[in-house]
Amino acid sequence: MTTSTVHDSVLLWLRDDPSRLSSLLVLTGHPPCPPMLTVEDSALRVIVPIEVSPDLVLRDLETSEWVLVELQRRPDEVKAHRWPMAMAAMADRHGPRGELVVITASSAVARWAKRVARHEKGETRWGVTPTVLLLGVAEAEVVFPLGPGVAHVSPAHLTGREATERGE
Repeated sequence: MTTSTVHDSVLLWLRDDPSRLSSLLVLTGHPPCPPMLTVEDSALRVIVPIEVSPDLVLRDLETSEWVLVELQRRPDEVKAHRWPMAMAAMADRHGPRGELVVITASSAVARWAKRVARHEKGETRWGVTPTVLLLGVAEAEVVFPLGPGVAHVSPAHLTGREATERGE
């Protein structure tokens, strides 16, 4: 892809003095960027393989639509900070028609999941806001009915309250 002279001129102007970007931001009504920016190589290479493992990956082979599923009993900051990487990996491989669904029985975990993987700096916002399914007793009884060879799943199972009550 070729660039224009104007494109290259603006980049050279900013590269020669990165503080000019702060001036442009302030001039246009935005907060300034950090004062001590330095120019780095703009070829962003991924050289360290990172493995992310959602609880479940589902994909429609015909449409390439996909869903990542996470069952969350309690907040897990490390796992949640990997959600954007998992979404990016799936979008890169199968296209952007995907969704992250977090299932929990805890209203505190539901609130946490809706905000934990969103990040902002200045006016830039990035990350993932998942679809959160908050299962109560009624939903658990419908979704997880008892049947031959099927373990009973209750909201206490999903939140870990049952294990806590047993001292585990």
